[in-house]
Amino acid sequence: MKSSEDLLVVIKNLKSARNSISAHDRWHQGDYFSSDGPNNLAKACIQGALQWVGVDPPQCRVAMSLVDPDYEVPKEHRYLYQALLSLNNGHNSVIDFNDAKETTHTDVMRLFNRAICLAQADSLTRDSAYERTGSDTHVGVQV
Repeated sequence: MKSSEDLLVVIKNLKSARNSISAHDRWHQGDYFSSDGPNNLAKACIQGALQWVGVDPPQCRVAMSLVDPDYEVPKEHRYLYQALLSLNNGHNSVIDFNDAKETTHTDVMRLFNRAICLAQADSLTRDSAYERTGSDTHVGVQV
């Protein structure tokens, strides 16, 4: 990767998914998708919002991909998982976090915002490494 081009897509996907459930009545708990209430309003949870914007669901728990590199997990899910761990709220699954009784819509928006910030920080780091060296190698480490 020459720069953070694919991270820009990840950031765009995270923002689009966040925006798709930014209205409280578009967010859902318990299922990926729902259509209920007046006018059969479409709703989604965090994972459902990612699917709405074309991000594949992970084929395993995201945590498994940290210990077994054979598991491929879309980067959007990895950033949400990293954001979740940084919240230090006792949850180790984005799905469990979304569906927890104590989780609010504000908490979900905060999670998306943190994941976007993490991806943006990585994007800046990779762009900066490329500008300094002309490659994706940063201090001897492939980024």
